[in-house]
Amino acid sequence: MSEINGLMENQKFNLPVLIISFNRPDLTRKILDRVLEMSPPRIYFFNDGARPGNENDQVKTLEVRAMAKNLDFKGQLFTRFEEQNLGIKMGESTAMHWLFDNEEEGIVLEDDTYPHPDFFMYCQQMLEKYRNDNRIFTITGCNQINNWKEDIQDYHFAFYGSFWGWASWRRAWKHYDVTMPQWKEPDVRRLIGNLINHKEYFKIRTLEWDHLLAGLNSSWDYQWTFAHFLNNALSIVPSRNLITNIGTGREDAVHMTGDTPFDRLQSFPFPKNFRENPRMIPDMEYDRKVIEMAYPWVYDTVPAPQLASAPGSPTLKNKLKSIVKSVLGK
Repeated sequence: MSEINGLMENQKFNLPVLIISFNRPDLTRKILDRVLEMSPPRIYFFNDGARPGNENDQVKTLEVRAMAKNLDFKGQLFTRFEEQNLGIKMGESTAMHWLFDNEEEGIVLEDDTYPHPDFFMYCQQMLEKYRNDNRIFTITGCNQINNWKEDIQDYHFAFYGSFWGWASWRRAWKHYDVTMPQWKEPDVRRLIGNLINHKEYFKIRTLEWDHLLAGLNSSWDYQWTFAHFLNNALSIVPSRNLITNIGTGREDAVHMTGDTPFDRLQSFPFPKNFRENPRMIPDMEYDRKVIEMAYPWVYDTVPAPQLASAPGSPTLKNKLKSIVKSVLGK
């Protein structure tokens, strides 16, 4: 592996950063302070509206908005404060459209995805290097195994990149559709099944996407995963994790309410002189390990839970939902 030219320490951080917030001012403050340390040129600050009749939401969202309004920031600050509650699916996807409608590339952080300081320049270098390579859709900061082959490489390519702290380009995000109309096409289902090439794991994805189409799931990120499969696209993953989730196990957590295999991740520095990876091949060992951690029954490590065969079945357990969300990164 060759070293990428130019030390990160000699470069100025110049990416826009989107911060997606709701009703957790303590977490938002931490994310905001970390972003401000980097002095980005532009911050896009999104805050969803309070849920109807929820007084706690009304108080907390006002607190979060006041934080943004009183920000000591020399760059450009753009705010978007929703009057109505859009929810996770429409709220977060709306925020991301807002970013990529105005920027060619940028970083996305939710209020619980806490980045290591090196995450920002890592994203900048990767976005620049792979800007015109349509095979890459996502630069993720989260290595869901913590460390992976860091002795021989500084990053690798994968099918299953987490969306806990990530960056991308407009040219990739244009393939995102929150309604996933292509999933209705039998030929698309067949081709994605062939690409996944694992019967049990494809059942899990099928269940997730069927629930979305039936309106039984409020996720934004299953659709982004689907866009990756639909376009046979890859994610870049750092060999050492750069993101920790600071919102797991809290009373106000939406999805990450219980123990998951990924809620105890640590973050590590990223090399300033990092090695270029010339092998643009998905690391199937990494992908398998991530799947095995999230869904151990797929590889017969433990007995499989009872899964619903049709949308709406009550046999889809909340704990499974939490694990499914964690492997995607939200």
